[in-house]
Amino acid sequence: MGAFEFTALDVDGRQRKGVMEGDAPRQIRQQLREQGWTPLSVEQVERREPGVSRVQLG
Repeated sequence: MGAFEFTALDVDGRQRKGVMEGDAPRQIRQQLREQGWTPLSVEQVERREPGVSRVQLG
């Protein structure tokens, strides 16, 4: 399973963003539709260890 960042429109037409776990972008889009949301974009994101953040120096 991977992490996928999504942008979708909820049932009221408001834009929502979030991250969901799934096997493929298609699965995430299906889960969003089942909630009544309209998927706009779904992209796989780099998985990080809990409690570890990315810091850019210099």
